[in-house]
Amino acid sequence: MRITRVGGLVSAVMMAAVAAHVGSAQQGTGRNPDWDWPTYNRDLAGTRYSPLTQINTGNISTLVQAARVRAAVG
Repeated sequence: MRITRVGGLVSAVMMAAVAAHVGSAQQGTGRNPDWDWPTYNRDLAGTRYSPLTQINTGNISTLVQAARVRAAVG
């Protein structure tokens, strides 16, 4: 199978578009990277640590249960 110049150009344009999309998704979304939990244990070291500080010892007593889900048995 021979790759033509048009096919190569289309591939190059598509690769550039994907690279631009990934770059903009990482930079311009206004998201806080501390909110992300990209792996099962949050990071590759498996720390399971969240740097978020919204819940702390000063406001833990004011938290209320928002929802409850019952697991199916059997």
